[in-house]
Amino acid sequence: MTDDQPLLAYAAPTTPSPLAISVAGSEPSKGALTVEVTNSSETERLCNTITLALALGEGGSHFTPVHKAGDIKISHSPGWAVDWEPDEPGTATASPNDEGSATVRPGSPPLFFELSNIAVNAQEGNAELSIEEDLEDIDGSRVASTVLICPKGPSGLALHDFRPLRQVVPTTEDAELVWQFEPAPDAKVELEYFDAGTGRSKTVDVTAQRNHRVRLYQDTRFALHAYTGDKDAPTFDYWLSTFVTVAEPYLTTSDLTVTGALSLLARPPAHPPQLELTPPPTTKTVRKQLDFRAETDGLLTATLRTFFKHTNAKLTVTVEPPNAPDTRHVAQIYCDGPLDKRIYAPGPNLAVPVPKDSTVTVKWDLIRTSGFTHPKNTFLFATDLRWHPFGVGDPLPL
Repeated sequence: MTDDQPLLAYAAPTTPSPLAISVAGSEPSKGALTVEVTNSSETERLCNTITLALALGEGGSHFTPVHKAGDIKISHSPGWAVDWEPDEPGTATASPNDEGSATVRPGSPPLFFELSNIAVNAQEGNAELSIEEDLEDIDGSRVASTVLICPKGPSGLALHDFRPLRQVVPTTEDAELVWQFEPAPDAKVELEYFDAGTGRSKTVDVTAQRNHRVRLYQDTRFALHAYTGDKDAPTFDYWLSTFVTVAEPYLTTSDLTVTGALSLLARPPAHPPQLELTPPPTTKTVRKQLDFRAETDGLLTATLRTFFKHTNAKLTVTVEPPNAPDTRHVAQIYCDGPLDKRIYAPGPNLAVPVPKDSTVTVKWDLIRTSGFTHPKNTFLFATDLRWHPFGVGDPLPL
């Protein structure tokens, strides 16, 4: 049975983002992408195989020339084996180590497949990654496919860290948006949003800027658009987005009389995504620190996993409330070897309450013991970090 719509969800962030094309006469520009596979449904999925195919060639829709496909390296989550297709360059098939299907449960940690050492070709555009899943269902095998787009930009261009200085602003006050940008010839950058003051969509050329202030009257989504060539048919096309909330109370009243039952309900919080800058699954030793300020009261949750003997990992969270240096709180979780045989279990976890305006430091020490031999190209560590706000606000990087 063949279906157009996959039942698993796929994303493929790249490093760098966007990918940088190669320049004639110079060393090839190298890039990587990480395919993240999740089950966002409410039903368990039995997965037989996942096939990844990089478009090869010299064009804008291709990643790398055919003769460079053999240089690509692949790493992956434990419990899976990945083999290159001998007759299809740039194509790899992932299958569970155990015979049969692997169960991908709703809400379980993502599966990761990292393709690295990609010699990006010299043509700007949108490189195509084709993904085919083979799942088992009541009627037998169910095959579906999708195509993910990975933008390739001019050499030297970098656009990232697009965010508001304050996630929440009072009504009629200015929001300031900031971003990091390294320009490239012929590349333009525009900021797009809906201006509630005029009732129209607005586009601002910000190619020469690294920040922009906007007067807000309602919650607003902003899009940062980088492109080359004709805007209506760009050669290179890259988007970033962010959101600013305008602070408004759920209910304001000066005279309220109730004669019967009354329920006042705030909007329920959505399940938060993983925080940016959280280390991805890795085959290497990692020492990393993340510092931020809490814009509202909230709860920080984290998990940690090691998958093999002779690997150990430590995650430390330090919370310093405002104006109270003597009340600093430190929480820590530690892993040593494969503590849980269930490879998709989240691992040891912690939950740390964070008062508003606290300074928070998160440190990861993911250590691979010298001389240890582990299954080739298999991830040793995995970690997860999420912010659950009690009010309205995000962690602001310091």
